[in-house]
Amino acid sequence: MKPHFQKYYRSETQNAWMRMLAGGVSALIVGVGYWMYTTDVLAGICFTIIPIGAYQFGRGVKKLWRSSELTERVNRHWSQQKNNLIRQEIDYLNKRIPKYKFHRNMEIIFIFSGITLAAIGTLGGVGRFMLGTGIGLAFQGGVALYLELVAEWYAGFFLTRLERTNQS
Repeated sequence: MKPHFQKYYRSETQNAWMRMLAGGVSALIVGVGYWMYTTDVLAGICFTIIPIGAYQFGRGVKKLWRSSELTERVNRHWSQQKNNLIRQEIDYLNKRIPKYKFHRNMEIIFIFSGITLAAIGTLGGVGRFMLGTGIGLAFQGGVALYLELVAEWYAGFFLTRLERTNQS
């Protein structure tokens, strides 16, 4: 069972690095792009990508910290507290999976809001800033949704594995 813990925490670590990379790099690229070419569309994209990218980067840091802490704990206490660690992780994942679903729904709302804002900016004549805001919101929502779905899938798979092990 210990290899399953290690594999799950490794996937959590990879997901954390991907979040940090996606959030940080997208905010950096858009910020540099706006600094070099000041346009209304890029201003709108910056308006959404930079704060959401910073949020994603923060979530990645938090997830990286948690997974490294838990990996260390499992390696240290596995032989003495195997059943206790399994029960604690089952409880944590039962609380965490609804949060994944909440974030997934919020990211779907971001994507649809972004598409709506881009359409309003293009068709409604509101302006290019609104178009950029919609593009940035849809893009960042799509990236975040992908990362959230991968994390939710791994968590559900690991929870099923833990519950099967706990029953036997």
